[in-house]
Amino acid sequence: MDGARTWETWQERQARIDAARRSPQALADLARRVCEAVVSGGVDAVGITGTDPFPLVRAAIEARKQAGFDAGMSFTFKRPERSTDPGQLLVGAATLVVGARSYRRQPTAALADAGHAGRVAQYQWTDHYGVLRAALAD
Repeated sequence: MDGARTWETWQERQARIDAARRSPQALADLARRVCEAVVSGGVDAVGITGTDPFPLVRAAIEARKQAGFDAGMSFTFKRPERSTDPGQLLVGAATLVVGARSYRRQPTAALADAGHAGRVAQYQWTDHYGVLRAALAD
């Protein structure tokens, strides 16, 4: 039948569009755009991975906690079984976008000019979690 039109159902059309969105090239383009956006937000490194649990990280956290190296930092050490299993944090998530920010920064002029004799750990100079949250929120 020359010139005959074939019609697709809404479900067929949606499946075709979804398949195009999941093509290797489309996913690579999306990953590149996400990484560029996160880095432009002030993050030093970004990676994309699956949501499988991290058993080696959990074991390391639990060993450090048992050795007393947690120093009361509940953010990392409170519930290792939860913090090392992304599926418990975001049920149904398939992909993680992970951002990292280096603590190594030059002291600000205010810190350099203050003339204080004490030293403050570099990770305390800035709210790094605030920067990460803002960069990953967009």
